[in-house]
Amino acid sequence: MAAAEFYLTQEGEQTGPFSLEDLQGMLSQGQCTMENPAWIDGWDDWGTLADVPGLNVPLAKKPIGKRIKRRQPVRSAQNVVAQQSSSVPNYTPVSVGNWMLTFLLVCIPLVGLVMLFVWAFGSNTPVSKANWAKAALIWTLIATILYIIIFVLIFGLIFAAGAAAAGADY
Repeated sequence: MAAAEFYLTQEGEQTGPFSLEDLQGMLSQGQCTMENPAWIDGWDDWGTLADVPGLNVPLAKKPIGKRIKRRQPVRSAQNVVAQQSSSVPNYTPVSVGNWMLTFLLVCIPLVGLVMLFVWAFGSNTPVSKANWAKAALIWTLIATILYIIIFVLIFGLIFAAGAAAAGADY
């Protein structure tokens, strides 16, 4: 039978595979603790190192309390980044150059409108840019409604004046 391969989550990143001997050495050197999330083939969910059978540690080091919901390991770095970016707001500051490009793109007809929707509702857009894009979309909607109202009023007056000049009664 092949030796079991263990996976750990350390500082937000998945590491592994490790052997049981590797885990014992990492524990003794302080590179991980019994509270580190761990997973092994055959487990349905993530556990902690305290759940790993065969680790020689005192029982007092086992975590006490409610367990968190655990997931299967993510084997690719892109999936880890995608999972983190979908749940954590992006508070990174937007640079001056990025804002200049943003305003340039907004000036391009139709492309600007599409980009406003992408920035407003995209999952990886910085929060400041997303809020700005939402505000810009609201102002665009208000301006469009006002233009329609003004257009209807002006052409209604022109039509009424033309009809009155032609002698029609309404």
